[in-house]
Amino acid sequence: AIKLASNESPLGPSPMAVKAIQRALEKMHRYPNSGSYDLIGRLARRLKINRDNIVLGNGSDDLIAMLAQVLLQAGDEAVLPLPSFLFYDIVIRSSGATPIGVPLKSYSTDLDGMLASINSKTRLVFVNNPHNPTGSLISKESLEAFIAALPADIVLVLDEAYFEFVRERNCPDSVDYLKSDKIVVGLRTFSKAYGLAGLRIGYGLMPPFLAELLNRVRQPFNVNLLAQAGAIAALEDEDYLANTVALVYDELDFL
Repeated sequence: AIKLASNESPLGPSPMAVKAIQRALEKMHRYPNSGSYDLIGRLARRLKINRDNIVLGNGSDDLIAMLAQVLLQAGDEAVLPLPSFLFYDIVIRSSGATPIGVPLKSYSTDLDGMLASINSKTRLVFVNNPHNPTGSLISKESLEAFIAALPADIVLVLDEAYFEFVRERNCPDSVDYLKSDKIVVGLRTFSKAYGLAGLRIGYGLMPPFLAELLNRVRQPFNVNLLAQAGAIAALEDEDYLANTVALVYDELDFL
């Protein structure tokens, strides 16, 4: 069997990441840094944001679960595209809340339909951009109009798992909305473009007050020692990331 359903990189991780992980093996008898201090510092410098805007997770799934734990309870609702990443539905239901699925329109997220589905029970809105599974992209103008129309007390989660593969350079970037008057969370991962799916590591970008709430419920040592070491090295190997993305573009055009 050739497994294609999880979008794993056929190229594997950066050799720099592999070497960093091998070096870290000698320290496996020690717990990892609970706050992922070095990795958060690297991400903050790379994204030009503050450390307190970043929360790390055991994959972005971990962050989705933390958001649901902090923000949802029985009787609440969360709006999401239909179909979409299945784990949204799972964590919403596990929190006792109700998922409100809005069907796609021409394989794209129906932002108008999602706005129409928001009511006094809505706490969370999930948007993945590029959309999973269709790959469609919401334009910057459309997303900003959507954000402007959102009630101020609703949290918008922008799942950007495939952000590195976007060719349209004018695409939305969750970093740009961290200081907006609306509550926007960006989710990213090292699983796809960086080829570290087996290590389970992702990160969330959000206002500091929300990051502080997630850190209250975050499990200690949720990002393991090898994942932290591999992710730091992967961030440094910009050439490997660029070559990975270029190959995907070439093969996508071929297909």
